[in-house]
Amino acid sequence: MKSIEISHETYQRSKQLFIAYAIGGITVFAILTATERELRHRIVDVADYIASGSQAPEPIEQPPAVLEVESEPRPRGVLPPVEPVEMVAPESEPVDYYGTGTMLPPIDDPFVSDDIAKDMAKIKDLPMLFTDAEVAALIEIESGGDLYLMGDNGNAYGCLQIWDKYLADVNETHGTFFRAEDMLGNRKLSILCMNAYMHRHAPNHSFEMRARVHNKGPDAKKPGHKQYIKANAYWKKAQKAMQTQLAKR
Repeated sequence: MKSIEISHETYQRSKQLFIAYAIGGITVFAILTATERELRHRIVDVADYIASGSQAPEPIEQPPAVLEVESEPRPRGVLPPVEPVEMVAPESEPVDYYGTGTMLPPIDDPFVSDDIAKDMAKIKDLPMLFTDAEVAALIEIESGGDLYLMGDNGNAYGCLQIWDKYLADVNETHGTFFRAEDMLGNRKLSILCMNAYMHRHAPNHSFEMRARVHNKGPDAKKPGHKQYIKANAYWKKAQKAMQTQLAKR
């Protein structure tokens, strides 16, 4: 009888296929056996139930679903009527919207993340160091009220044109994690951060010194310092803006 040579690779492949088929067959047999056992138990349960003389409960009839159909079909492309919604006019008078004594026209709070909301909670109860007219004047000369302004070559953000290095000071003092981008569209946060900054660098100073500090940093409140001199033009703008704000009141 002629012998047939089989390579080691073919042998191993055949062995694997045999094992796979064997496992598959055993699995199918186990499933069929379990199914048969379950079916037998079901038959016995039904037989016991019939022998006891009990009757199966009556099925509960569900009321037929009512489909609302319009009496007259709408022309193609015509939408169904919509109930009118009552529109409420916003408040027109300035209010203490921020709870900080700053009387500015109310605006809707933008969406902020949970992290920003937690950080805002750390500084929102600081006593407000600015009057309503002072805040409005600084916003006017910084951005003209543009909440989304990015100035100074993309370094200053929001209505008060706040920098990252400005916020680094606030973060260090109050354990917050604000970034300049967070000021965009958020007037409330910008005001709170400016106020927090002044609580460290100008807590008992005049509006003039706070305006100078906001513009050129802590050294700008020192007469004769180069930063104080650089802030002279800014203070002139702030004075003019203050006169305009006071005239409105």
